Amino acid sequence: TYRFLVIDRLGKDLDKTFKNGGNPLSMGPVASVTVQVVTALEYIHSRGYTHNDVKAANLLLGVEDGSKDMYLVDFGMCVKYMKGGMGGTHKEYRADPRKAHDGTIEYLSRDAHIGCTSRRSDMEVLGFNIIHWLTGSLPWQGIMNNPSKVQAAKEVYMKDLTKNML
Repeated sequence: TYRFLVIDRLGKDLDKTFKNGGNPLSMGPVASVTVQVVTALEYIHSRGYTHNDVKAANLLLGVEDGSKDMYLVDFGMCVKYMKGGMGGTHKEYRADPRKAHDGTIEYLSRDAHIGCTSRRSDMEVLGFNIIHWLTGSLPWQGIMNNPSKVQAAKEVYMKDLTKNML
């Protein structure tokens, strides 16, 4: 029911270090960030919401010198997935063409490409981020001007994760 959120002043975002792939991260920092994002998503999900926009630019360091604490921000794409509060029921999983491809195209989940949101989507988006943070690129980066082609590329990629992760 709130229309605004007030947060503490925070430090620089992870993308300032990552440089949108120009400076891939090593396994240690990626593991630390991943654990912190999962913890934040667990809390958001426990309140009946999905975040829908996990990315390096939305992960801010604490303001203290040498802080390793990451904060997930930017709730502009947040969606309630429960009807009637925490004791309620799941909203129906249904494609909504009006919301298809909403968000940051390179990290959208396959569900978001058809206009659905889910907790599973937040985890898939985090997975795409992890791949990008570690390798510096994503297979569909060269076609991001065409959301349908990006969607198709993600479907192909996810069909054989074992092969694509090597």
